[in-house]
Amino acid sequence: MSEENNNENNPELPETRLDENENPDIAKEVELDNELKSWFIEYVGKRMEPEDGVVTVGMVVQTFAEEFPEFLMVVAEENWIRGYRQGVADSEEGVRRALEQTGTDPRDVFPNSEPSAEDESSDEE
Repeated sequence: MSEENNNENNPELPETRLDENENPDIAKEVELDNELKSWFIEYVGKRMEPEDGVVTVGMVVQTFAEEFPEFLMVVAEENWIRGYRQGVADSEEGVRRALEQTGTDPRDVFPNSEPSAEDESSDEE
């Protein structure tokens, strides 16, 4: 197999760098307010050797990504799952409210759905 063929099947992925303009917290200096932070910031500072001596949150994230990616992946996955669930819940609530505004009982459209808190309070009256 030629190297050209191998590169077609396994394209080189682009290297991504953190864009400090996307999230202002990335550029913040880390405060040394506990022993773990102090130790880790010293480690990151020695590893990254910033010109101004300031270790930022972005440098910490980059170091975790390179040195302990399985930790960062668990945090990212959990964040993604929670965000996804919240998005689905918000979408369902939006559809439910839109149906109610048209005078349609959401239970007619979604028979297996649980009634909202508003539905339960109106049923009791």
